[in-house]
Amino acid sequence: MDLWQTLLSNEQAKQLYFFQKDGFRIEVIQNKDFYRLEINGVIQSAFANTAPYMPALSHCAVMLLPLLHDSRPTSVLELGGGGQSLQRYFKHAFPHIDFISIEADKDVNLALQSLPGFNQLSIVQTDAFEHIKECKNNNRHFDWLIVDLFAGADAPAQTKSDSFYRDLKQLLNPGGWLIVNCLTDDKAQLNLLRDSINNGFEISTVNPAFGVKAFAVPGQKNHIFLLKHQAPETQTPFVFPKDIEQHNLFKSQ
Repeated sequence: MDLWQTLLSNEQAKQLYFFQKDGFRIEVIQNKDFYRLEINGVIQSAFANTAPYMPALSHCAVMLLPLLHDSRPTSVLELGGGGQSLQRYFKHAFPHIDFISIEADKDVNLALQSLPGFNQLSIVQTDAFEHIKECKNNNRHFDWLIVDLFAGADAPAQTKSDSFYRDLKQLLNPGGWLIVNCLTDDKAQLNLLRDSINNGFEISTVNPAFGVKAFAVPGQKNHIFLLKHQAPETQTPFVFPKDIEQHNLFKSQ
């Protein structure tokens, strides 16, 4: 039985939460191995039944590459996050890390209360773009910025603009990581997002090795964009191990 069969297995499955209104449906389901959050029948988040509640979906593993191959962050700001699989895992595995998630949807936040570890989560119910402005005004900085924002099956238009990433650059500590979850496999859209991120972070086209990396997620439509925010005087770009770097879509560009 593969992961998706295990996630969707009805064996010992329990519905922990259900909400439906105007064609919008949220469910929280637990089976013998996993919890999962579904929105309109699509799995948004899934994680193991027991602490530290390891995220189950493949795109989360790709988003955690900087954790495995670079220094551990001390502060994380996540925009979106669905069922908060990443934050829940961090709160249990690395409790010293200050991890905050921004989720505007009150219905999603209500559903989260039926999942384990909710009281340990730091979730701010507000608009992500307004929160970015607030962080800029208060001169706040983070080691990681995670962008996991979706309006239905697509990301909000703001997350595809150079100006959005210029704002994020102001919030990201030197040496920190920008991590973007992108739900498309269209090459033209992937290239446009690459250009928006590189332009926002002022990555010179003369030296693309310092630019954003992108990795396809096996078995999913997601692509994960990763950028290490290196100081201008840095002479050597960050490189993952060869067996990982060879899958970077932009390695030869």
